[in-house]
Amino acid sequence: MEDNVNLVSVGLGEIKVSDDPGTVLVAYGLGSCLGLTAYDPVVRIGGLAHMVLPYPNGTAHSSPGRYVAEAVPALLNAMGESGSLGRRLQFKVAGGAQMFTFDGGNESLEIGRRNIEALREITSDLGMRINASDLGGNCGRTMKLQIATGLVIVSTAGSSEQSF
Repeated sequence: MEDNVNLVSVGLGEIKVSDDPGTVLVAYGLGSCLGLTAYDPVVRIGGLAHMVLPYPNGTAHSSPGRYVAEAVPALLNAMGESGSLGRRLQFKVAGGAQMFTFDGGNESLEIGRRNIEALREITSDLGMRINASDLGGNCGRTMKLQIATGLVIVSTAGSSEQSF
């Protein structure tokens, strides 16, 4: 990656969209969280959602990207408002790790797995196709989206980077 890029951090529960070719959107510390990128290669607009939990629990919140169930449609809307076309969008996802081991088999604590299941259900319902993914395991990740090219780079703790 070039030295003169503008790294824009996408924090927990945030969604950011850019058409600036000098920008790289980055989600740090994807453990059980999911990072979902959307990219339109024709107009070179990209977006990244940093999703924390699968479904809202009924309490009010102000983060459009906090829940997978709300973040996916919100990312699609933000991309459309920025000038991209849904049929051209390419989607890539990373994260969903099981960061901790719990005794007792409490499935509600398996947030990474639940996030992945929610993403699969929602993208299927919306007719979306994920083009590439790096999911599961037990290591945290950092996900970067280069707006100029649509290239996604995923760094996994204790491992090398992969690009897709």
